[in-house]
Amino acid sequence: VNIRDCNWYGWLANELMELKTKKSFDDVVACGALSDHRVLLIMRVAGGEDMPDPFAASREIWISHMKDKIGIDERTLAIGHSSGSEALMRYAETENVGAIILVSACYTDLGDEGERRSGYYPSRDGSSNPWNFNAMKANCQVFYQFHSDNDPFIPLEDEALAVREGLGLSDEHFFMLPRRSHFFDAPFPELLELVD
Repeated sequence: VNIRDCNWYGWLANELMELKTKKSFDDVVACGALSDHRVLLIMRVAGGEDMPDPFAASREIWISHMKDKIGIDERTLAIGHSSGSEALMRYAETENVGAIILVSACYTDLGDEGERRSGYYPSRDGSSNPWNFNAMKANCQVFYQFHSDNDPFIPLEDEALAVREGLGLSDEHFFMLPRRSHFFDAPFPELLELVD
C-alpha cells in the first residue's frame, strides 16, 4: 500500500510542495514547510517513509519514531489524522511542538481492543494512563481540531468534544465540517487553507 495514495495525504503533500515552490521555503519535512517552520504530516507516513508499525500504531513505537527519527520540535507544525492525532497528543505531553492540527481525534479506545493495545488511551475506569491536557498545552501553545458531523468511527459528543474541551479550543480553533465522514477523501481545502 502506498500511503500517499490513501485518504487526502498525497493530495496535501502535493499542495504543500507547490506552496514550497511558490514561496521558496528552505526546509521540507514529509510534505512541506512554512517560513522557518516545518510542516509534518503524521499518519502512516512521515519523513517520506512509512511510519513503523502502521497497522497497530503503537504508542511506544510511534512516539519514539517521532522523537528520534523525525525530530518533531518547536519549529514543527504537525498534522495528525486518526491514530496520528492521538500520537501527537501523547507526544505533546512530554515534548515541545510548534503547533498541532488534529483531524478525527478521539478521547477513548472506543471499546476497540486493537485501539486499547495501542497504548494511547486512558483505562476504561480512568485510573491509569490519563490524558495530560495541561502538559500538552504547556508544550504546544497552538492546537487546531477538525471533526465531521458524520464520522462513523468517532462520535462527536463523547469523543471529539472531549478532546476540544480538554485542550480548551475556541470556535476559531475547532472546525466541525459537514458530511466529511472520517476525512477519507481529498481534497481537504480547509486544512490547506489553515496551513497556508
